[in-house]
Amino acid sequence: MKTSPEPRRDSKTDRNLIECEAKTGIMQKSSLHFKNLSIENSYIASLLYPKSSSFHVTTIENHYYFLCTLSAILIIYSLNYILSYEFTSSLAFQLLILNASGLCIFLAYFSIQKHILKVFPTQVLQFCYLAILISLILNSKLLQLWIFNSNSCTFSCVFGILLLQATSKFVIIFTYRTFFLANLLISFIYLGLHIASSQDLLLTLLEFAIILSWTILETIKFYFAELEYREKFALCNTNPQENNKNDAMTEIESIISSVNQAMNIINTLLITTVKHKVYLQKIYEILSKVLKIIMTKGNLYEVDMDGITAGMDADDKIFMKEYVKDHSKSQPEAIKSELRKTIELPKRYQVEELLGVLRQVSNNWNFDIFFLAECTAGKPLTTIGKYAIGKYRLDEFFKIDEQVYHKFFEKLEINYKQNPYHNSTHAADVLGSFLFILHQSILFEYTNDYEILACIIANLGHDVGHPGFTNRFLVNNRDPLAITYNDLSVLEMMHSSLTFQLMSEPGANILNGLTNEIYIAVRLQVIEMILATDMSKHFDLIGKLKAKIVSSPNRPIDTPEHRLEIMRIAIKAADVGHAAKSRDLHIKWSNLVIEEFFVQGDLEKAKGLAVSMYCDRDKTNIPKSQSGFIKNIVLPIYESLNNYITSVVIDKDCIDELKKNQSEWENCHLRKRMFTTKAGNAGFSEQPVIKSLRSFGTEFRNSTG
Repeated sequence: MKTSPEPRRDSKTDRNLIECEAKTGIMQKSSLHFKNLSIENSYIASLLYPKSSSFHVTTIENHYYFLCTLSAILIIYSLNYILSYEFTSSLAFQLLILNASGLCIFLAYFSIQKHILKVFPTQVLQFCYLAILISLILNSKLLQLWIFNSNSCTFSCVFGILLLQATSKFVIIFTYRTFFLANLLISFIYLGLHIASSQDLLLTLLEFAIILSWTILETIKFYFAELEYREKFALCNTNPQENNKNDAMTEIESIISSVNQAMNIINTLLITTVKHKVYLQKIYEILSKVLKIIMTKGNLYEVDMDGITAGMDADDKIFMKEYVKDHSKSQPEAIKSELRKTIELPKRYQVEELLGVLRQVSNNWNFDIFFLAECTAGKPLTTIGKYAIGKYRLDEFFKIDEQVYHKFFEKLEINYKQNPYHNSTHAADVLGSFLFILHQSILFEYTNDYEILACIIANLGHDVGHPGFTNRFLVNNRDPLAITYNDLSVLEMMHSSLTFQLMSEPGANILNGLTNEIYIAVRLQVIEMILATDMSKHFDLIGKLKAKIVSSPNRPIDTPEHRLEIMRIAIKAADVGHAAKSRDLHIKWSNLVIEEFFVQGDLEKAKGLAVSMYCDRDKTNIPKSQSGFIKNIVLPIYESLNNYITSVVIDKDCIDELKKNQSEWENCHLRKRMFTTKAGNAGFSEQPVIKSLRSFGTEFRNSTG
């Protein structure tokens, strides 16, 4: 992430402030009012009730200053009346209007603070403010001569007017426009009454000029103060979690959001104040550095070996880096800049008869893998794997013999169990979906040959050996797999391990011709991608990607580390991609995955265990489960991924279809249609749940016309 050497409201800050203001109400340029009326009312309420508001524009002392100033004016001017001449009707009148208007302000102010007066509180205060100023104008000596024919010595009304103007801001009057208009009106009332009195025109013009100049000066000060307070209000009242209130926020997202919010506040302070500017700039630079570290470090707890070995000699540095540093997640430096050099050229790999079908791979999102499985006599994995190797000419580039990768793919396919869902057909479908995502985004332009090879292996091997049960089931049953892998990502650990075990068998090592550096990179990527399919890592992976999107104005994809992070999300998207397929394919896959869940539920019942959620064929609300799965799991994956790689095709072909399918499941759920079945002894194709789901699929399709 690029940061400016000198903190100012740069493009990134503008973007953050715009996002912030968009949430709290963008301010109008002239009036400074928030366009969102509710936000504007909240801001005014924070001024009206400073004690009960969490946002303090002014301290409570400002209110005391105004009240004390008003009290002093009333006392001084009243004493002046009493001491200046005898008690007359004019004296009684002037005392009455001055103190009555002052008393009205006190009553209105305290009634509002006690929440007694709730109707038009700001308008009432403004009216009382005008009343007290007009009563002060009537106190003028020239007006006493004109109205009351009294030549008594009095204080000039100018002093009272100026004092009230200086202390009324954000206490009685809350916007600079209202302040300016009210005091401009007072200035011309003063001028009009004094000119009408035909007394001392020069003095009248001088005092008018003083009042008008003071009004303009105080209005300018009011404008900048209000601008600062409104920006602070916008920043302080933006809840970073509200922007993603429908998505889970991870710790890293929360940290990044807080840092961004702090940087926005500092930028506001840099604009609105000169005091401590040097320190604010330093703080901004430090926070920018922190944000950059968070976004570029794959592991925040990773040791800085360069810093540790800075004072060591060459031999010690080599020893430390070879024996102390963790190399398991580092990319070989020699291949970091090696871009993909192969071209797409389908070749002969005993798939000539199917080339017309296979050419749809990576181009047709709704590629029918069931048709391919039928055409290849149940060997879709081997077929699509061989086609992918030829498509990218990886055999030529990495010197892989055709018999070797044919044997490897066959071994993978054989080791997939005949589960309803987690079988070799699913693995082949995931690879097809992944290659579509890869080709229909900018990711393909940056991908290296070895990364494509790793993607093919990871997608085809991501569920190899799957027993048809969840990690939770294996752990709760103390299955040997759970014991072997310490209850941590049990299935995913097994899938990646088995993939490389099969590869190590004689004549099946597809990576045998790779250099050691490229082998390390491919193995790392395969393991990382397979482990990413563990649903327990779902929110961590999605949260980290969303955090990068929020904090980084550009989308880095030019390093192996960045691409690996995207590919981990992409394989997750491909793994659950059936939810984004056309209705017929989606229903067909739903039949299979639900049946596999129900088989586990039947076994849990037989063992006397608690049945896992959505695994009870007697109680499961299928539309509800499918709708929730798409809405809460699948859709966030695709939206987060596409926010990063920004593909119009993925948005149209995948995300739009996801929303349609979710909407239809939701509509079915709202119609309260539950589909439950009883366990039977029929074969897989005749299971009752399949029959009921087929009928449900028909209704699902018919409901969409």
